[in-house]
Amino acid sequence: MDRDPFPLPAKHISGEGYLALSARIARTGLQAYYGHELMGADGSVEPERLYQVYRAPEEVFDAESLESFRHLPITLGHPAEGVSAENYKEHAIGHVIGLPVRDGDFLRAELTIRDKSAIEHLSVGEARELSVGYHAEVTLISGETPDGQSFDAVQTQIRANHIALVPAARCGPACRILRDCACPTCLSSKEHNMSELTTLDGEQMPLAEAVEKLKTANARMAEALKDAEATIASLSADLETKSGEVEALSAKAKPMEDGVQAQIKERAQLLADARLALGDSADLAGLSDAEIRRRVIDSIYGEGFASGASDHALTGMYRVAVRDALKTRDTLNGHIASHSSTTDRQRAEIRRNQRLASAWQKGV
Repeated sequence: MDRDPFPLPAKHISGEGYLALSARIARTGLQAYYGHELMGADGSVEPERLYQVYRAPEEVFDAESLESFRHLPITLGHPAEGVSAENYKEHAIGHVIGLPVRDGDFLRAELTIRDKSAIEHLSVGEARELSVGYHAEVTLISGETPDGQSFDAVQTQIRANHIALVPAARCGPACRILRDCACPTCLSSKEHNMSELTTLDGEQMPLAEAVEKLKTANARMAEALKDAEATIASLSADLETKSGEVEALSAKAKPMEDGVQAQIKERAQLLADARLALGDSADLAGLSDAEIRRRVIDSIYGEGFASGASDHALTGMYRVAVRDALKTRDTLNGHIASHSSTTDRQRAEIRRNQRLASAWQKGV
């Protein structure tokens, strides 16, 4: 059994003679124990050594730990054994009202003391402090608390058994009284409002506990908002960077696009001119520009005429060949019209032979 202390508040007696009070009954942090008080701990202890034992908030305020305090019996002094249904009438002088709540680093509970003899001990200054009796797992391990204090052991699995009125408890004034009493008739309006129940997220709880939860929630929301703002700023910077990249790529792509359009236009003109020279039925699919030019030149000046010519010479030959093809077509049409006795093919061959015969005189 451990005995966590709590100073006794000023009493308030109801019409039936019961004492009602609100008190902090436990706290987190370090408490000092001699080794002989830690017998049964996980590890070897030195009986006369003073150990600093750490009670972490997540253990003190654990849901199962808090539940063990609900309606907990109050005793006058610590009994030699734990309180149970078998000895309740022998030891109980009052009880905890409902479920204790967190109050910062402390655990606060509403208490009622209903035994006349125990109340008389209080009225004459005897047994004025509270000590919680509970079971806990104690592990010997060295470390530091979040605020940098060294400890020799830790408590876990805290389960309360009773609260005892004692002359002097372990932590003295550290577990101070919150107010003179818990009876609504003797509280100020402010104190009364803080003891009233309210509903938060569908759960009924004391107003003070709801305030603490809202403070914690607001702090978390503020931190989340800060993180979100940082993320938004980072994303905005990335977006500006990407926008700059898009602008640069667009500027770079514009000349390329213009060049592609020019190539398409040039290719279309090449095909159109070649078909004027070769006829609309000419199959030019899959041929390169140079191959099309060679075909046109060879059709006008004879097979192999452009053999060995460079690309530039080929381009020049092609331009002349296209012009000659157009002139030949115009002349041939006129010749056919005036010589109706000659077939179209014969007249075309005659004109072609005449053109080839004088081709060497033309500049390329």
